[in-house]
Amino acid sequence: MTLIGFILVVLLVAAVLWTINVVVPMDTAMRKLLDGVVAVAVLLWLLLAFSTLASVGIQRSGGPKVTNSKQEFAGSKLSPITPSAGNR
Repeated sequence: MTLIGFILVVLLVAAVLWTINVVVPMDTAMRKLLDGVVAVAVLLWLLLAFSTLASVGIQRSGGPKVTNSKQEFAGSKLSPITPSAGNR
């Protein structure tokens, strides 16, 4: 994702949070809790996206990674299913 993409996502999250804060009637404590949770989630997402948390042992996991036109499955010892003569 490019820097412009990150900025757009952060702006979109901020706009949605502002809209929720303005439109939905909430207690002040609940509103602060929601703001805090969203801020922490966005901060963790940004740190993971820029691989800052990899130095302390937190890494992204899951999802297939494509390398050399072969599909490797992250975090598992399963091999991709390949068609053979008997499976057609």
